[in-house]
Amino acid sequence: MPSIPDRGRFNIKVPGLFETVNDILDMPLVVDGDSVIRFRDIGEVRRTFKDAESFARLNGQSAIAIEVSKRVGENIIDVIDNIKSVTAEAAQSFPPNVTVSYSQDKSSDIRTMLTDLQNSVILAILLVMGWL
Repeated sequence: MPSIPDRGRFNIKVPGLFETVNDILDMPLVVDGDSVIRFRDIGEVRRTFKDAESFARLNGQSAIAIEVSKRVGENIIDVIDNIKSVTAEAAQSFPPNVTVSYSQDKSSDIRTMLTDLQNSVILAILLVMGWL
């Protein structure tokens, strides 16, 4: 039987949000009656960089890509507006040679579709009222 190394790395997926390191350390892993084994009992948390799995390039230049997904039930327009305001505030501290761009921003298309939908609904109401 192969020996088990005393150190290892593995990913875990949790249904929640960690705001501090203590939130992670206090997470219960196993509960048996009154006994609780928490993450801090068997592991440690270190702030470090994740190994690169891919490299981002935009228009042939090296880039840093951040993917943002909205939560179910959230308003996509509000999410995009909030992302742009937070990014604009953070970009003030970036070096002058750093540019911020949005590669898959569909907010203008969504706004156009919403306007078209509103116009169609108003026209439908006018046509129905005209028949009466």
